[in-house]
Amino acid sequence: MKKLLLAAAAAALLTCTWQAPASAEYLKEHRGGTMRLLARSAAGTLDPHINYTLQYWQIFQPLYDGLVAFRKADGKDGFKIVADLAEDMPAVSDDGKTFTFKLRKGIKFSNGQDVTVKDVVASFQRIFKVSGPTSGTFYAGIVGADKCLADTKSCTLEGGVVGDEAAGTITINIVKPDAEFIDKLAMPHAVILPADTPTEDVGSNPIPGTGAYTISAYDPNKGMTMVRNPHFHEWSEEAQPTAIPTWCSMISA
Repeated sequence: MKKLLLAAAAAALLTCTWQAPASAEYLKEHRGGTMRLLARSAAGTLDPHINYTLQYWQIFQPLYDGLVAFRKADGKDGFKIVADLAEDMPAVSDDGKTFTFKLRKGIKFSNGQDVTVKDVVASFQRIFKVSGPTSGTFYAGIVGADKCLADTKSCTLEGGVVGDEAAGTITINIVKPDAEFIDKLAMPHAVILPADTPTEDVGSNPIPGTGAYTISAYDPNKGMTMVRNPHFHEWSEEAQPTAIPTWCSMISA
């Protein structure tokens, strides 16, 4: 049953995706212009660790990245998990309880800051510090999560999410094997944010991300404007392509 629910969530997430780029020439030909779309209302906070609406989960896809992601592709290919901010899929221990990721180098947030191991560790802690709606479900199996759920503000996930800045690795330990854990890491609630992001709901204030687009203006009573992230470069066409947007939001291409 849990597997079906997670698959349903993934399917909903993927209802808004990117047109699969056929070639560099295709992307060049279609680059430019503005897409304008209407919405009946805003869908709550812009905080990707908190918002649990289909409307904003769609918007978060071109704004943020996790260590892994659902492949940006049509049909069943869109359910494949691919490496995103991580260089490759994780090395998994024989007992299925330890996942080790190597962080890609040279990726920046939309504010120009480098993405570091410290940001990854802080982001997982933040999921609990802001009492994210999936902290007690999707991510409750991480070592140390029980303490974080009991006292959110002092959350460290000690022994659960371990960063090695010298090696550029992040190791995640879970208390028992979970066949869905990689899928959960591909969900928007596990995106990586700057380590200095406030540990409270940011509301209508956009948080810098690593995606192909960034929010340049937002008024929940008027609209949202997304523009290309000036610090973005395509590191994986499967995970975060340079992109031809479909109908996710108001985007300037």
